[in-house]
Amino acid sequence: MKKEVAKEQGMVVTYYDPVRFQAILMYAKAKGVDVNKAMTDTLDRLFARCVPPSVQEFLNMTQGDGSTILGSGDGE
Repeated sequence: MKKEVAKEQGMVVTYYDPVRFQAILMYAKAKGVDVNKAMTDTLDRLFARCVPPSVQEFLNMTQGDGSTILGSGDGE
């Protein structure tokens, strides 16, 4: 039986035009879009596009659920 391990999230900091970001927040809220989820989905697509498949497979094997090595939990 596989042990469930909570995913630990990392923080990403980037610079973006603050007026454009406020517009994103305003219109996303009006459309019921979760901006954090949308940004996470975008990072997942970038990961899939940039990280070689063999590395993705390794990370999935070592983490079980695809969570990042930075939040590896207790190693089980």
